[in-house]
Amino acid sequence: MITLTSLIITATFVTFLYYLFKGKSRPGKYPPGPKGIPILGSLLSISFKPHIRFGEWVKLYGNIFSVKVASYDFIIISDHKIAKEANNNPALLGKPDFALFNIFAKGNYGIFASHGQVWQEQRRFMLRNLRDFGFGKSTMRDLAVQEVNDYVSWLKSQESQSISLNRKFTLATINSLWMIMTGKRFSQNDPQITDFLDSTNRVFQDVLKSPIILFFPKLAQAFPKLFGWNKVQELVVKNLAFIEKPVNEHRKEYSPENTPRDFIDSYLSEVNKTTDPNSSFYKASGDHSLVVVLSDLFGAGSETTSSTLAWAIMYLTKCPETQKKLHQELDQVVGKSRQPTLDDRKDLPYTEAFILETLLGKRQCVGEQIARDSIFLFLTAIVQRFEITFDPEKPEPTMESSTQMFLQSDPYYVIMKDRNV
Repeated sequence: MITLTSLIITATFVTFLYYLFKGKSRPGKYPPGPKGIPILGSLLSISFKPHIRFGEWVKLYGNIFSVKVASYDFIIISDHKIAKEANNNPALLGKPDFALFNIFAKGNYGIFASHGQVWQEQRRFMLRNLRDFGFGKSTMRDLAVQEVNDYVSWLKSQESQSISLNRKFTLATINSLWMIMTGKRFSQNDPQITDFLDSTNRVFQDVLKSPIILFFPKLAQAFPKLFGWNKVQELVVKNLAFIEKPVNEHRKEYSPENTPRDFIDSYLSEVNKTTDPNSSFYKASGDHSLVVVLSDLFGAGSETTSSTLAWAIMYLTKCPETQKKLHQELDQVVGKSRQPTLDDRKDLPYTEAFILETLLGKRQCVGEQIARDSIFLFLTAIVQRFEITFDPEKPEPTMESSTQMFLQSDPYYVIMKDRNV
């Protein structure tokens, strides 16, 4: 009689053999690179600081080399000219089938995990319609100013208390984009959005902390309870339900005769008029893609800006002399009777230099200028109004990130003191 234990042992052995023989040889015409070990490849060599190890391998194998990390094959380019050529080569624009990127999409849907015609169609539609509803225009900046005002008011209500800003920054920076997408915004104390942000963070943290899910997804899916895949999927279902709620509300109210009110209305209109079964907007594919696109935009519109602000505030708590110089410049140029505006930027060279240091590197995305404007407005409004110190009763903030795949700061706690009192 076949027992459950024998089935598990057999399945594990078969999976082991699959990864063992799959990882023995490189695909043909691959660049040279480290051989690694069976199953794990070079995973142990890379550890949690791949950029350092890659630098060492460049010296050994040249500016183009290959490396196998568990079940994934990578080609690393360490030459600006070659990287630029590769980035502009249509044949290389496909997305890798990486478990972390595909958790929400469940296939060739949306923006992040899609490729080929789907990616082209979805990206073209997204850019055109976001701009139509004010993204990248003065409308978006007006919305950002409103969020800054609300955020400063919330900080004022938390004065002298120990607070963590990481998640609060995420909500503040996403609200403007969420208004364009759904026609609604959230308050800082909304329990639904707080729960959504926390569960989204837990999804990525659970995946990043599980090498089996991250590097051997087939094994994790074969034994979901053993490796935590079931918990990740429960969170994914919960998060997608949150995104689906405004979509379902719009669908009930949708009429082809009405002018679209926001991004969701425009997307539903596109799905409604699409008759080509090969289109990514066709019927069920279009309905699922809408949810995935909203999820993609939510993530892209929040993490980079909020992470930059979190790092900047942490730096100011660790470098009070820099914070003092920012106070002095803002007091001299803007004063305390009004908040800084984008028109003040040209007269705040030290403040602008500090912000530019937090933005090292080129951001190549449609929202680049909006992100820079939002960071300027949020940071100057906060620094102008408050003196920021870290909570001495909590662990001191560290400039090291324990989140290896994303450059996010670890949660930290600060105390805000109103400078106008």
